Amino acid sequence: MAKQIAPYQAAVTVNNEILSSACNIAFEAGRLSLSPSFRVDEETLFQEVKASFALEGVSFTPSQARALKRGEDIPGIPEASALLRLYAKMGRIDPYDLGFVDEFASALFPDGVPSRMSRRVETFPYPIPLHAKILPMLKGFYSFAKSGKERHPLLLSALFYFEIMAIQPFSRYTRILALYLMKAILVSYAKEFANVPVVSLFAQKAQELEDAYRLSVETADTAPFVLAALRIVERAILSAQRKGMRQKNEGTPLARKLVSKMEDGRFYSAVELLGLLGLTSRLGLSKNYLHPALEAGLIEMANPLTPTDRNQRYRKVSQ
Repeated sequence: MAKQIAPYQAAVTVNNEILSSACNIAFEAGRLSLSPSFRVDEETLFQEVKASFALEGVSFTPSQARALKRGEDIPGIPEASALLRLYAKMGRIDPYDLGFVDEFASALFPDGVPSRMSRRVETFPYPIPLHAKILPMLKGFYSFAKSGKERHPLLLSALFYFEIMAIQPFSRYTRILALYLMKAILVSYAKEFANVPVVSLFAQKAQELEDAYRLSVETADTAPFVLAALRIVERAILSAQRKGMRQKNEGTPLARKLVSKMEDGRFYSAVELLGLLGLTSRLGLSKNYLHPALEAGLIEMANPLTPTDRNQRYRKVSQ
């Protein structure tokens, strides 16, 4: 029987398939960035946190889920609200700063970090380093990540997950840290990744990732896992694009309210629309109603070549 190889001893290599996947992700991330406005989708954050705990075998009841969305601590799972707060500040932390690992530990484990002393973790079947080697190995990996411009964030996002899992700094919830750092690196690369359901798709493809991790251990090469992870990121970003297209086509609630007040085939002036909606501010009408409705293709201008025409009129687009 061949000797089992420790994951942290696997070589870091890049092949053409990995490069191709990274290029696809970069291209699709660029398309996602063309969205006219960006705000963090709180529902996506909640689903990412929920998926993180699902991978640890922790699920929420409907009442617990509602409490978590309100930002309340859940009895028996106080770590959940702490993680949600960390996800909410993603984009404002430096994932390449080793100090964040301490911040993560303090947030999730206020009563004490569940440090492991043995070389085994119940849910992780591979050899892991001695407790005394955890910090030096973390420092070594972070140094590697920051050692040159050739370390592309897309590659590093997958490698961070792989290496954090290999080192296993905590006796529990290490996977949650690995997932957070992976996504934080993606967000630092392009802020739009905050709304990409990467963790949720990782949870759905858990067996696929587990098989790829095992293959990387068997071949002593991170490439199989990195490729599998990047392909899942590809699928996640395409999912986010589809969701964005659906939301754009549907328009915002206020845009739909505007359209619901308009008669088919009739053009309205801004003054008439103010009256229909019971508004007094033309700026508010333009910002909250007209622009979103125009972007969603719900209304059209009488004079689109001169959009700022003070006599501009609008009508509902027939569906």
